Amino acid sequence: VGACSGNAGVLSCSNGVPADSCNPFGGAAPDDATCDAIDDDCDGTADEDVPLSFCNDGLFCNGQEQCSAGGCVAGTPVDCDDGVVCTVDSCNEATNLCDNVSDDSVCDNGAFCDGAETCDLFGDCQSGVDPCVGQSCDEVGDVCVQNQWTVFLSDDFESGSLATNGWVDGGSDCRLSANDAAYAHQGSYAVRLRDNSGSASSFYSSTGTDLSAYGEIRIEFWHRPRSLEGSEDLFVEFWSGGAWQVVGNYVNDVDFTDGGSFYSESILLDSGSYDFADARFRFRADASANSDYFYIDEVVISVR
Repeated sequence: VGACSGNAGVLSCSNGVPADSCNPFGGAAPDDATCDAIDDDCDGTADEDVPLSFCNDGLFCNGQEQCSAGGCVAGTPVDCDDGVVCTVDSCNEATNLCDNVSDDSVCDNGAFCDGAETCDLFGDCQSGVDPCVGQSCDEVGDVCVQNQWTVFLSDDFESGSLATNGWVDGGSDCRLSANDAAYAHQGSYAVRLRDNSGSASSFYSSTGTDLSAYGEIRIEFWHRPRSLEGSEDLFVEFWSGGAWQVVGNYVNDVDFTDGGSFYSESILLDSGSYDFADARFRFRADASANSDYFYIDEVVISVR
């Protein structure tokens, strides 16, 4: 068979025993490593020993060439499709690898207010992030617009009761009385805080309010110090993360002078720094005696 198919011999008889001089494997090659459709090793199969390198054209991206029917045939090109719609897929001949490069532009839905969409190599297109947290978004102009302040709470204390606007009297070193009219910024009432008795020297929100829909909180108020010495001070605190956080600290002879003047303060909180989900507010004196006073008036808390 194969390359041996033309072998012939002579049939003879010697002493009554037939003998055939034909060698059926005469001329057979040791293997069949040539792509020529000839059974060179006469084993009944052609080209079974042809190595992959015989037909290899040295290129990776067009696939592995094969020997077939006595000739080299092209391989199947490498499939670099990673199944991710937003990647640019290509075959890199220099590295013998596939390149899958993300293309954010494929994910862009053309809208500004829902943020810039991005391409994730493993998760397809990802939604954008609100570019205007705490603000309004102008889709036509592709800009963020600063919201106007909305008053959440305004208290001049003229009702004569802290409870009217949801405040709690912290204790014996806090009072709201018309007897302090001389120290009110307007009207007849201002909250008097004295000493440094912790919660007893404070007034605070009775319950929390979820203000997480807003990006900023502004706390404005007037205060008047009286009979302070040294570094006695006033704290403004905000409930965040399950604890009171100091957001304003006003120190005698640093931030104000105890000389009979009224002082206006404004504090700005942002949702990136504080948790607005359970918003509460507290004003607390940190003086040193019952004769050291802060008078708080016209508290306005706004959101946007």
